[in-house]
Amino acid sequence: MSKQIDAVADPRFTEWLFGEAQTFDINRILETLREGFPVRNAGVEIEKLLKEKNIKPATLNGLLEVSNFGAYLAKWKKGSQPSRDMAIKLAFALGMDGRKACDFLVGTCWHEEFYMRNYKDIIYRFCLDRGLSYTYACKLIKKYQDLDGYNPDARDLSSTQNLTKFFTHEYNALTSEKDLEDFLCSNKGNFGSFNRTAYRIFIELYLELKSYMGYQINEAKREVSVYLPELFAKKNFYDIKTSEELMRFLEENADCIDNPDTAYHIIMGNLFIKQENNEIQYIGNEVIDYESTEEAIPITVEEICKVVSMGIPGSAKRKTSNLIQRLLAQDMPNPQALDEILKKKVDKNGNLREVPRRYLILFNILSRETDGFEEAVYELNGILEECGMPWLDTRNVFDWIVMHSLYAATESDAIDADVIGAKERMLELAEKIFSNGELDTNG
Repeated sequence: MSKQIDAVADPRFTEWLFGEAQTFDINRILETLREGFPVRNAGVEIEKLLKEKNIKPATLNGLLEVSNFGAYLAKWKKGSQPSRDMAIKLAFALGMDGRKACDFLVGTCWHEEFYMRNYKDIIYRFCLDRGLSYTYACKLIKKYQDLDGYNPDARDLSSTQNLTKFFTHEYNALTSEKDLEDFLCSNKGNFGSFNRTAYRIFIELYLELKSYMGYQINEAKREVSVYLPELFAKKNFYDIKTSEELMRFLEENADCIDNPDTAYHIIMGNLFIKQENNEIQYIGNEVIDYESTEEAIPITVEEICKVVSMGIPGSAKRKTSNLIQRLLAQDMPNPQALDEILKKKVDKNGNLREVPRRYLILFNILSRETDGFEEAVYELNGILEECGMPWLDTRNVFDWIVMHSLYAATESDAIDADVIGAKERMLELAEKIFSNGELDTNG
């Protein structure tokens, strides 16, 4: 990257990038990415903290339980992130209190803050707030390790009680280890590490998107019946049940249309169908609010992931991609992960698969509409904050592209520009970044 690595920790980049995101010029966005996007670098920021406290990396080997902390620091400066466990150890080693440790976890290391339904996080925060050591925190965690067996999440996610808020209030009243012991023991049936708030919000967004995708497929079939009667007359038209089948149908009948791919995106008309007695019924031109109709066409997790990914591939190999591409490809939705989240699959340790932060962001973009850029950012940050996750960060290249796409989508009317959607702008950027060789400098 062209910018000096020491400058990456400069907080002024945050404000500058926020302004740069607010443009309709896609070439300007690509130029910023190409010339050296100042990615937030955990290694650089941690090194800065060490210098401020006059701490040499080698002196932390024992506290962090590693043989060569300097090697970890060098690795992070190249773009990788500390694990959450390592970030917590660092918070202890740097003498942070609970609040500063939360800010460090979220803002520097890109992990969720201390989750107040997780008894281990409660103990970590309790010890940090009282200047106790990491070793002592681990001793307390071992003392209460039987609480791991009481995790209720795998059995019941239906509770709407905001236990996180309640536990936070109760935690603030603790004054001694005896208070901590009473608090942990009296609430043992409610602790769990699974982020239920993120799960609840995600399921709401997922169902909204799935409903709308089913509606779009129905619309497409109606458009075919009205404007392409030759296709509508085909016997197997009534057998179409998914968007992939619709695309295949159009390709197989390309003699009736100019471009199957274009037809797929254009034929979004008004066919409404409903399901009664397990049979799909076509209602013709009758207008029905799609939100009130029963789902008649199944939408697969593969289809949803394809839509939600917005052209960003799920992986980018280090040898064939640059830093920007690799950062964008991290944690993108994939069918297996989505299926495990939806089916609440439990691993061998009895833990549920967490909802990744990116899933919440992407599904929100596709499921919700807002009137303005600031409102869109405010709403999305509100969801992330409620889930204990980092706000949109202009120094995170994925977040920055999201913010630009939201701006392009919500503010186009203000300058009489062609109205585009956030999805369309992200698709356009993804195509240029990953397919057209727009970013050809390796990072």
